[in-house]
Amino acid sequence: MDLRPVIKKLHELEETDNPETRSHGIYYRTLGGRKISAYSSNPRDSVLGEQAVDNALSGIRKHGGLGHIGNFYLPLSSVDQTKAKSLGGKVHTIDNHFHFEGKRIFLNCRRS
Repeated sequence: MDLRPVIKKLHELEETDNPETRSHGIYYRTLGGRKISAYSSNPRDSVLGEQAVDNALSGIRKHGGLGHIGNFYLPLSSVDQTKAKSLGGKVHTIDNHFHFEGKRIFLNCRRS
């Protein structure tokens, strides 16, 4: 399962009025192999919120950047809490890592 598009989509949705998660950390790789990452000051806050950081992450995403690591939290509302509980415990993939533990989703893509 290729999780790179998932990281990009969750980041994109967080920039809208209908986010599905709150990012604590986002890490992209450019097509040229460069790396950029940003993390919030604490897990309760989004990585988004400072214009320079937001512009850098969005620019990389919009110009072919590949999602590499994403650290996201959910649920965002009481309705989502019920849905999240129905997902159960941990979920893992083989080549990439996908952990779901309660309110935290950690996506790690180990591809070159």
